[in-house]
Amino acid sequence: MAASGTPASLQMRYDSDAHQLVFTSKSDVGTVTIRTLDHHRAAFGATKRVAIKAGETKLPFVLGKRVGGLYLDNGTFRDFVVLDAYGDLHGQWGTPPPEP
Repeated sequence: MAASGTPASLQMRYDSDAHQLVFTSKSDVGTVTIRTLDHHRAAFGATKRVAIKAGETKLPFVLGKRVGGLYLDNGTFRDFVVLDAYGDLHGQWGTPPPEP
């Protein structure tokens, strides 16, 4: 069972070919505020907001060299995702959605 406020099922990944964040969810998550973080996890740059609906939601986003991660906040759920050792950005909360 997901912790209070944690989405029941949400995945986020960065599509480097299309320069966009792709969110996949089994249900509506609501409006999420996204802040870019540097490698110290300090916020910088513009804040973006996106309404994440059930299914797939795409947000145009250019992952610059200064970006070390993202902070996500929808009022009841707050978390951050950092780039892995290969420079990929992806996160998973709750139960993963079924594979297509």
